[in-house]
Amino acid sequence: MGSRNSTSSSNTVTDHSDYQNREIGEWLSPFDFMETQRVILHSRAPNTGLKPLLSEAYVRWRNGDDRTLLMSGLPGAGKSMTAASVVQDLNEYYEGCKVAVVCVFCDFGQMQMQTTDALIASMLRQLIQAHDTVHSTVASMYIHHSSRSTFPRSDEIVASFSTSVQQFESVFIVVDALDECPDDETRSQLISTLNSFPVSLLFTSRPHPSIDQLLGGCTRQDIIADKHDLWIYCEERITLSRVGQLCSPDSKQEILTQVVQKAGGMFVVARLLMDALLEAPNVKEALGIILTMPTGLQGTYGKTVQHMCEGTNPEIKDLALYSLLWITFSRRVLVFSELQEAVATLLKPDNPGQCITSDILTKQSLVDACAGLITIEDRTDKVRLILHEYLVKEQVNLWTNVQRTMAVTCVTYLRYILPRLQYNPEVYIEEEIRNARIQYPFFGYALFEWGHHVHSCGELKLVNEVLALLASDTHCTLSRMLTFDAMNSPKCTPWSALHFSAHFDLASTCSEIIYQHQKRHKKFPRSLFLSKLRRRGSGSNKDFYLDIQDDYERTPLMIAASRGNIDMVRMLLDHNVDVDARDLHARTPLSYAMGSRSKEVVELLLKQGVQNVNTKDIFGRTLLFDAVDSGSTDLVLLLLHYHDNVRLNAEDHSRRSALSHVAQYGYSDVVKILLQDEGIDVNQRDGKGMVPLLYASMEGHALVTRILCDRKDISINASNDDGRCSLSLAAQRGYESVVKYLLASPEIDVNLADLKLRTALSFGAQHGRTEIVRALLSRKEVAVNRRDILGRSPLSYAADQTTKGEEVVSLLLAAGADEDSVDNFGLTPLKYALKRGNRGIVNILLSCPTISLRTTAGSRSILSYAAEYGWTDMIQNMMEHPEIDLNGKDDQGMDVLAYATMKGHLEIVHLLLARYETDIASSDVHHKTPLHHAASFGSELIVKLLISKLSSAYINQLDDLGRSPLSLASLNGHLDVVKTLLPLKDLHINSTDKSGLTPLFHAASSGHLEIVRLLLQQQDLEVWSLNYQGQSVLTEVAKQGHVDVLSLLLAHSGASRMVDLKDGNFRTPLSYAAQHGRTEVVRRLLECPEVDPQSKDCLNTVFEYAAEMKYRRDVGVESYINVMTMVSSATNQGPNAMRFDVQTFV
Repeated sequence: MGSRNSTSSSNTVTDHSDYQNREIGEWLSPFDFMETQRVILHSRAPNTGLKPLLSEAYVRWRNGDDRTLLMSGLPGAGKSMTAASVVQDLNEYYEGCKVAVVCVFCDFGQMQMQTTDALIASMLRQLIQAHDTVHSTVASMYIHHSSRSTFPRSDEIVASFSTSVQQFESVFIVVDALDECPDDETRSQLISTLNSFPVSLLFTSRPHPSIDQLLGGCTRQDIIADKHDLWIYCEERITLSRVGQLCSPDSKQEILTQVVQKAGGMFVVARLLMDALLEAPNVKEALGIILTMPTGLQGTYGKTVQHMCEGTNPEIKDLALYSLLWITFSRRVLVFSELQEAVATLLKPDNPGQCITSDILTKQSLVDACAGLITIEDRTDKVRLILHEYLVKEQVNLWTNVQRTMAVTCVTYLRYILPRLQYNPEVYIEEEIRNARIQYPFFGYALFEWGHHVHSCGELKLVNEVLALLASDTHCTLSRMLTFDAMNSPKCTPWSALHFSAHFDLASTCSEIIYQHQKRHKKFPRSLFLSKLRRRGSGSNKDFYLDIQDDYERTPLMIAASRGNIDMVRMLLDHNVDVDARDLHARTPLSYAMGSRSKEVVELLLKQGVQNVNTKDIFGRTLLFDAVDSGSTDLVLLLLHYHDNVRLNAEDHSRRSALSHVAQYGYSDVVKILLQDEGIDVNQRDGKGMVPLLYASMEGHALVTRILCDRKDISINASNDDGRCSLSLAAQRGYESVVKYLLASPEIDVNLADLKLRTALSFGAQHGRTEIVRALLSRKEVAVNRRDILGRSPLSYAADQTTKGEEVVSLLLAAGADEDSVDNFGLTPLKYALKRGNRGIVNILLSCPTISLRTTAGSRSILSYAAEYGWTDMIQNMMEHPEIDLNGKDDQGMDVLAYATMKGHLEIVHLLLARYETDIASSDVHHKTPLHHAASFGSELIVKLLISKLSSAYINQLDDLGRSPLSLASLNGHLDVVKTLLPLKDLHINSTDKSGLTPLFHAASSGHLEIVRLLLQQQDLEVWSLNYQGQSVLTEVAKQGHVDVLSLLLAHSGASRMVDLKDGNFRTPLSYAAQHGRTEVVRRLLECPEVDPQSKDCLNTVFEYAAEMKYRRDVGVESYINVMTMVSSATNQGPNAMRFDVQTFV
């Protein structure tokens, strides 16, 4: 488990800005589960939901004693709230540690989107955003796929997740509502994948036999809503209601007792009951509602739905049913504005806009109509359903033709909206969609999902409506927006109606399109057309209309093949389309089919007689590459079965073979198939000198590594262009099983070094791979003291750890590692451990009887590190060691006392001053004395101790910036230290540094109000001294925006002549405050009669400086408007000038 005092570090990362991290995360996954967690917590009543976090099972899991914890409870018991509270608790408990907390909230309504790959990708997104740098594996994956408009495969996402996990000492993963995963297979895949990582897992779920079986003997904890929590929740709601204000304490007590009893330990039931009774006009009816409501979730929910459907207003009933329909069966969660327009289209299909503007579709009317069955999140505006499964089961009783209704809504909406969009050929398509979504919120959903709803309802009933949409003038706009990709071209050739049919698998629509086309050109009856369509036409009957290409030269067959739409592919092939057509990237329909992993489509295309399976696309990839990329043995076998001339050693543009790719992906069964051919080259090198074995070892694929090592012709010691061998790569990344397979080979060279002379032991030691180091040291020939090009030994790297590493260091020392080895920088393993502050490793090295503690001139002693970290016991034990010089200084001129005062370790300072004589006024290379360090740190007691031993001459000593101890204390806001220094007799209270700044300047510019107040009370203080730029303290305070300090200074005598004083650049405090957007300071200065708002330096007026704010990123619009309003009013500029500048800013 990660130390709670650790700091973050990483050795294999790529620097990225926060924006780039966010960009990569959003590219990986659309799910923002951390936002979901915040929304859930926002709805929690104060001091509730804490009981599960106090259980022994949870505490053991949080502390790392148990790896997996299952928290189960009935529907509505508060599982999601518990999961959200767990995430919050973990973040607070491990704050400041190198620990990541990842969460997933499964949702019954998003089953189609929440696949295993999607959930792992969402977790990877959170790991990226939790770390200040992106791992090189993730960055490479992003660059590779984003440039090709593709998405990573499952193995790539898992590999990237694995490497990202290694950036943290501990990773906690919280998965809520595991039972709401799409199916048992998804749950099994998710659990199996997560179990392969060194992470702590917590799942919440309803009681579920398959989940119990999957999680085996893990620790379990039941979730039951605490009666006290239920009481608090209900009491809070009834107190704020009209019923609560009318009822007596006894009636209120009775209502609360009945609600808590009927809730049966489920928050959702309590909520529904409270929603029902709070609608009652008086206390009597409220009591009646509670008494007649059934007990339990199903009964309460059913009663609520029945009450909603039996409403007297048909319009309200339709609103509720239409809203619940869309919330229940939409393909993703809708926000309120989307739902509003979808329902409006159902209510007023001829003019949705008229309905949207009416009062019937407000948030409150929607919630009221649905009888409390839905919630609208405050921060995201997403509309949630309380119990999704119930409505899915009851859909037959509530609605008819659900998918058809949704399909008609989408098509109707698009036909209404698309003509109203203004096409601009110069605007990028992504921006055009964004603008359309702002103006028409439901547009995004309708655009991307209409075809799926049409397909789901059996589109034969909607062929005419679909054809009308695709045949209209809006077809061009529709296709441009649907087909844009990462190339984001402002000009895009639209899809044909056939492309749309192929994309959404609309076979009936495609049939009708072909018939209409044939009818226009060949004039034969439908019966004859259908009979010709059932059998494959001859080459002479080839219809080039069916091979129409889009902007990337993709045909409808390619689109259908890429989606795995077998019926569509069969229909197009029956009409003799071109099976060998190539797109802009030289990919064929069969290549797209391989990508869809559809065995039926691939076999169907192979039977058509593909001409050349060895032709390459623009990336140099053949069909074999596509087959192995899919990871499907069926596809590889099909390709090899239908074509016996497949070139197994073909290279892509990176000179990589198919075996190289499949070894990296870890598809062991595919590797076995390829190795059955005697002609395959297992040692084939790519452009980086990498062979298949290197890729398998680097990615940790133990089974593939074993399969390759079993080959007699394998070069097990092969290295890449950097000299890295498979053993070295596996040792660095911590793949124990791979290392053990490699070490089992008698031909392995354990001392093989790369171009930097580093061995596998060196990498294993550096990354703290205990078991790998143990395995390597078991080989007698291993060189434990081998040094690399920097002169560093494995022990040197092992000691260079912030936390942990003790076991690796002990193993190396036991194997004979030289504890005093010195690298090219003059550093020993002990020095590296001391620099990292790793007390455990330091203690192990110090226990070596022959270790040297002597330091060279100018280097830090062991006690200086001990003084910095506060290791008092080490100083006590080693002060008398003959090799330690307590008075020795390092290259910064600092001794042991300096480091102790710099970090405020009072006990160590006492110890040092009591045990040896030293010049406590000695300074370092920056002319700082121990008193400077203590004053800067803010240790009042150390300052008093030093003052008692110093003569008054040293109290005012200046550092290399001209700052005294009083200046440093004032600058850093240490009031107690300032109070200690001020009474000293010979203190120079007005001493100036090299910038002409006094202690008052430092305190005021930093906003330390109480120190400023204290300094102003001193009789000898020169308040209005100027710095070397001719500025008074008022100018600096105005620039920084400390209005409270400004008010204090303005009340001091002499302020009237300084408030409008011009500095060396002829600028006043007001001009600086206006330029920096200091709203309150500007207001306060304009209140002073001495201030001239019309003042001007040699360049600008105050108004012109204020106008410069629009170029400053640190100034918000509100501050800009406020300052511009005040200045323009004070300078009589008039509203027009201010309005112009505000518009420019916005």
